Amino acid sequence: MVYGAIEGFVYDDAAGSHTASDVAVQLDQSRTTTTDATGHYRFDDVPEGPHTVLLNTAELAADYSPGPAPPVSPKVKPRAISRIDLRIVKAGTFIRGTLRGLAPDDEGTVRLENIVISLISDQGDQIRYTTCDRTGEFAFYNLPPGKYQVSLDQTTLPENYILLSAPTLDADDPQPQFLIRKPVRDLPVRRVL
Repeated sequence: MVYGAIEGFVYDDAAGSHTASDVAVQLDQSRTTTTDATGHYRFDDVPEGPHTVLLNTAELAADYSPGPAPPVSPKVKPRAISRIDLRIVKAGTFIRGTLRGLAPDDEGTVRLENIVISLISDQGDQIRYTTCDRTGEFAFYNLPPGKYQVSLDQTTLPENYILLSAPTLDADDPQPQFLIRKPVRDLPVRRVL
């Protein structure tokens, strides 16, 4: 069998064209190496043919997310070096929000943990979802830079509750807040004379 090599750089998109050191890169989901101080990685003794090179997300630091996938897969030729560059995105952005309006007599009995909140990208795609905690708080962490909206799935509201706020809120708000309410049914008044 004839062998070649695959090498490249990992670039930090948030820092422009700067390279990223100590980032784990994986070849064919089996071999892993780490970038050096200049962001360079290299796999030697790679068999001839097509291969997959990706960031090893299991070893990626929590404050980074993978950038866009490379446009092509590297194809190793005999005694040649194939180059493929990868990108990471500093993922320090987060969105926290709340859901308010639980009736006082429902506290402790109605579960807010079943209410689903979706994160929508500026292209209109749902990219993540979460649920509220017992106090109505929700959050999305480690987001790449961009514009987002949060959307409440009204089918997951507690029984007899309605949504008062818009179902989709702009996430640029420091703390998007959904408002719900349990309508009070007025009973007819019966007059006794």
